[in-house]
Amino acid sequence: LAFIGAVLTLFVVIRLSTFENQISAQTLILSGVIVGAILSAGISFLKYIADEQVAVIIFWLMGSFASATWQGVALLFSNLFFGLVITLYFARELNIMSLGQRSSESLGVTTTRVRKILLVNASLLTSVCVALTGIIGFIGLIVPHLMRYLTGPDNRKLIPAAALGGGTLLVTADTLTRAILPVEVPIGVLTALIGGPFFCLIFRKKQKGQLQ
Repeated sequence: LAFIGAVLTLFVVIRLSTFENQISAQTLILSGVIVGAILSAGISFLKYIADEQVAVIIFWLMGSFASATWQGVALLFSNLFFGLVITLYFARELNIMSLGQRSSESLGVTTTRVRKILLVNASLLTSVCVALTGIIGFIGLIVPHLMRYLTGPDNRKLIPAAALGGGTLLVTADTLTRAILPVEVPIGVLTALIGGPFFCLIFRKKQKGQLQ
């Protein structure tokens, strides 16, 4: 069900962001924000009518490993393996796409097809993770930027490094919330506290780069 919901949401986002059979990063992000706002309203309505189960919903929205099981870990590992293989298969195309859409297509890369395949792949991985642990934000923002400094821009090295770094960060954050803090804080809260300032730092850095 989580994967079906993710694919349907992705389909709506792609339809909104497609113009003349082309998808730009700006329209894709804006479409995602619009659809996310609509779905957030739906979640708020479910919380309103949930009554006794509202605490469970809120805890899930914050993200936690408390309800994780070994069966869920096995399901996640199998999906992660195939998802990682698919992503690494397109690592060369991703490297070329970093040159820009026109340059990529002149070099023989069908950017629209690659984007759609990788977006579906990412939706599968994300839906499984969210179904098992809830929403844990900013991991996909923090880790790839940090790993890029260590491995460089080559996606053949960056993708496995980001996967390993993301898992390491999550385990570290979960250990901090369980062992050091006096009460168990949902891991999504801690990653948001770390990721928010990090996002502001990246945003300001890009603004300075554009001004220069």
